[in-house]
This record gives sequence, structure tokens and C-alpha cells, in this order.
Amino acid sequence: MSTRAFLGYTLLAACLTFGVRAADSASDAKSDVKVQASSDLRLAILDFAPTSPEREALHQAFADSLGTALGKKLGGTVVVKITETDAFRLQFDLKTGAYDAALVVGSNVPNSLKKVDCEILRAVSDSAGPAKVFHMIVPPDDPGLQRMISEAFPDALSMPKFQEALTRSVAVRISPDAVKRAVKEAVADTVH
Repeated sequence: MSTRAFLGYTLLAACLTFGVRAADSASDAKSDVKVQASSDLRLAILDFAPTSPEREALHQAFADSLGTALGKKLGGTVVVKITETDAFRLQFDLKTGAYDAALVVGSNVPNSLKKVDCEILRAVSDSAGPAKVFHMIVPPDDPGLQRMISEAFPDALSMPKFQEALTRSVAVRISPDAVKRAVKEAVADTVH
């Protein structure tokens, strides 16, 4: 074997050895990837009421109450992250799994959402003011999660924080302008 052939084989062996070591170190670097699970629940909210501080407080109180109810069932902390959305977007997002559940505040669930393969739970407030209707929509993708949310929904609605926010949101509001108009239109019956 010539010196030239010997050097060629030696160089080839060195390149292959270096290539294998580089691949090993690259695979070692890839094995450092860490996956973390999250206990956050993604909840979409569809509310037909006009935007107001009371409406936002009601949404946040429901999220906190649902998190507490789920936390009691699971024995840990569950953070419910809310996103307000519209019916068209919600239909698409429920189909793609963007949310774990959705809360519809209002008397009716839009027809587009009734077509989505989900469980729909209904609750009506029994507060002294005008009744509010709530629908919890839960996709069937994860039966365990579906069962947990379905069981926690009534508990969340009965929690004091949510009940307080609900009372504030349905309180009768009197417009100062309406009072002034009523005073001007009122007929006083006086006896002299």
C-alpha cells in the first residue's frame, strides 16, 4: 500500500470519526429539551352584554371561581386564562382545540356553536335581579377534562366571589337623565 493510499484511508477514518462524534454531541444537545405541563385552563368567553367594568369583573370572577372549583377536585392550583371572543372565531377555535372550554353569557347559544361537537351545559342565575343565563361548552377531545369541567361548572357558579360579581352585574342601574325626564313628566296632584 502506498503512502498516499495510507494517508487517504487515515484521513477518511478521521473524518468519519469526527462526523460520528459531532452527531453524538448534537443528539446530546437535543436531549436537553425540557417539556413542561401546564395546569392552566384556556377558557373563551362569549358575552352579548355591552362592555362594562361589571361585565369584566363577572368574567374574571367566573374564571377565578372555576379555577378554585377545579383546584378542589384536583387537589392543586388551576389558573383559568380567559379570552373574550366572538361566535365565528369561537366556532373555529373550539374545533381546532385552541380552548379547553367556552362560557357563553346570554340566553341563546349561537347556531354556529350548536353545530360543533361539544357538550353544552346550561345554568340560570337565581339572583333577585334579572336572571342571567350561562352556557358552558366543553369539547369531547379529552373525556377526563370534559368530566372535570362539567362537574366544576355548578360549583363555580355557586362560589361567593362569582355570586357577588353576578349581583353587581345585574343590579338595576338608574340613569340620571331618565330620572330628570321622569320628574319633568310627572304630574303632581295637589289639593289646596
